Amino acid sequence: MLLHHPDPNDVEAYKAMEQFVEEGKIRSIGLSNWYVEELTEFLPQVDTVPAVVQNEIHPYYQENDIIPFIQDLGIVVQGWYPLGAEGIRESCLAIL
Repeated sequence: MLLHHPDPNDVEAYKAMEQFVEEGKIRSIGLSNWYVEELTEFLPQVDTVPAVVQNEIHPYYQENDIIPFIQDLGIVVQGWYPLGAEGIRESCLAIL
């Protein structure tokens, strides 16, 4: 189960997800669309390191600072839209 986009209520929501894992209702938890600043603030407030952080990462939109940051925390990086959108590809190729 992924918590999507940072929000002021995320610590409370994530703690509920941690409880669901403890109760065996879900197997693992993670985050989606979280970056260095948000993770740095959020992670000290929770007990369970996310299993995965899913962010938009593909050849046409590379977040080179976040990938090693997440991996150094022992978290799996999952690329959302790993090949990019059709419109994005054409826009990027036109720029090149």
